[in-house]
This record gives sequence, C-alpha cells and structure tokens, in this order.
Amino acid sequence: MLKKTVITSAVVSALLLSSSGIAAAAGDKSGAQTPAASRLVMSSDSYGEIIGQFNSPDGAVVGATLPGKSVSFSIPVKKHHGQYLHFAFMHAASASEGWFFAPASEQGINLTGLMTEDGKPVDITEQIALFRAPAADQLVKVTADSGKLRLGAAAKFMTAKLTRHNGMFVISIKNISEGDYETPFSSGVWGVTGTAVRSFDHEPSSALSKLATTGHRGELYKLAQKKIPEQNNALSMELTRGAIKMAEEQMAGHKKIGSISGTAPTQGELEKKFAMAAAQMGPDITLSPASVITTMPLVTLISTNN
Repeated sequence: MLKKTVITSAVVSALLLSSSGIAAAAGDKSGAQTPAASRLVMSSDSYGEIIGQFNSPDGAVVGATLPGKSVSFSIPVKKHHGQYLHFAFMHAASASEGWFFAPASEQGINLTGLMTEDGKPVDITEQIALFRAPAADQLVKVTADSGKLRLGAAAKFMTAKLTRHNGMFVISIKNISEGDYETPFSSGVWGVTGTAVRSFDHEPSSALSKLATTGHRGELYKLAQKKIPEQNNALSMELTRGAIKMAEEQMAGHKKIGSISGTAPTQGELEKKFAMAAAQMGPDITLSPASVITTMPLVTLISTNN
C-alpha cells in the first residue's frame, strides 16, 4: 500500500493538464456525473476529450485515471460510414520519457469492422500499444524498458472494451496497472476519421509531445479539432468527385437511366442513379444525392450524342 501511494504521488506532479481540463473539473464539482466509475464524455461526433475522475486537491491534476479506476467516452454510430478511432493519453509514470498509449495501428481502430449487437462488448485491448514522443520531432513505438519503466503489452496496463448501445459506441478503459507496471493515465484526446489514415495520434508534433511528457492535453485537443474535420472533408470531396465521375460516365450519351433510354433523365432518375454510384464508392460517402447533383454543370445533365 505504501509503494502504491509513493508511486502515485510521484507521477501525479507530472500531470499538469490543460485549461480546458480545469474547466472540466469545475463541471465535476457540480456533481454532474454518471453512475459509472468515471464521467462519460462526449464532445463532437468526430473528436473529443478523455477525462477520468481524479482531480488533485490543488487543481494541478485534472481528469486522470488512477490504477483500479476506469474512464469512458462515447461516439455516435454511423452505420453507413467508415469509423476509425484515434486517441492518445499519457503513461504518467514515464514523465519526460514521453510514453503514451494510442492505437497500435497508425490507421486507427476500425470501429465499423467491430460493430456488434447492442450490449455485447468487444475487447480491443490488443489493438492498443505504447509509443514515445519525448520531443516534437520524435515519435516511435516503445520497444524496450527504460530504467525503472517497464514495457509491456497493453494488457499489462489496462483492459479496453468497445460496446454498442443505443446508437453509440462506448469505449471503456480500466487502469489495471500494478507492481512494476503501475502508472496513472493522464486525460487524453480522441478523434474519428472516415477512412484508414494516419492522424494526430501518430504524427510527430509539439502538441503530442506535450501530452506525452506532461499530460497536458489542451494543445493536442486543438490539433484534433482542426485535423479531424480536414481529413473527413478531404475524404468527402474525394468520394464526391468519384461518384460524380461515375454518374457522368453512365449518363453520357443518354445511356439507360432507370426506366428511360435515349431521352433526358428526370431529376428523380438522376438522384436514383447518383445514389447507386455513391453506393458503389463505399460506405464513407456523406453527401446526399440531390446536394451533389445540383453542383453538376447543366450541360452535362442534358448532353446528347453528336
């Protein structure tokens, strides 16, 4: 018991969290908590913060998750969209070594591929790994012990489960670290991309290094707020261009569209054809048929054979 107290006290001083975290702590004092072991945090549907239940009396540490405690966050399920989870939070005992937890794959954890029946949990612990970012231009996977710090599989530190409930993905992480592996977790940041791409949790940055070395999540959260929408917008544009191209090719020369052949298609038939083209592009398309069709040049829609 003494050992646990000493370890926790030593690493707690490293968890100097962001002003946004302090604001969250103020919210904690209002008593607005779920019955679960930690607050269930949901921000945007594509990015947010991971905030545990431990706040130090002096306010220096906010939103940490101590050994034996749990933290959860939720993400809306998008049945017809790809969803790849990215996140990062600090292995607090590592201090300036800059160890942090993130998905083992730089492309994130494929939530859509793990979709289950409501209430049936899926263990995703093995899809999490330790990385280190001691400086803004450094990011590598941890491959060996460092002094008293012990490298281990994620299962040495946590259990992580994914549950689908009432249209939400709930990710629950329990800190089970003990002995040589004992460490608090800092608060963190999560984001969801529509396709398998590298994001803020696997790209070197001063924001990620700050989280990894101090537990300060504020800068990384701002980066996620900027990067995640940019990545998802780029994906939507790419898919839209592809769907428009397919629709244009199939409409060229008044090929058969729906039930009409050789005459100009109606708006309804165009929308139906676009929907079919978008479906062929994959589940990530986000724009409605009508909104994209109205962006196509009128001459394209009424062109005829020469």
